Amino acid sequence: MDQSVQGSLLRRIGFYSLACGLYFLMTLVITESLSNPRESIAETTRRCLDEAVFWAPGMVLLAPIIVYDLIRVTNRLAGPIFRLRRELGRLADGLPSEPLVLREDDDWAEAAESFNQLRREVLQLRCTRPASPRSMDQDESKQPLASSHSSR
Repeated sequence: MDQSVQGSLLRRIGFYSLACGLYFLMTLVITESLSNPRESIAETTRRCLDEAVFWAPGMVLLAPIIVYDLIRVTNRLAGPIFRLRRELGRLADGLPSEPLVLREDDDWAEAAESFNQLRREVLQLRCTRPASPRSMDQDESKQPLASSHSSR
């Protein structure tokens, strides 16, 4: 699992959740202030926060369930891409590569099928060629480059 991707997604979701919570709190305070114009903003805010006693425990109880579900969803998204990147790297380096077999609830099944087809074709090409493309690239890099300027 690519923890940097999963961490980035979770941080972004946390930021958006916090932003939405602040927006709803501000909207509640402003709405209550407009309905009670004689009450100061401080009193309205305090009253709104006092009412939070009724909904905050529910949020605290739901938070672990929400976090667990978000981790599970991001794992379904980022996990297959992590495995795809790993196997692509192994295939590109000429190392033994395994076909991608995703879990039943993973996303990116079409990408895994495409990778497996590409992997089969690359392995077939490697079997039919006498030298691997990597070794040919290395041989070419050892040869001196021809000068683009002609000598007079």
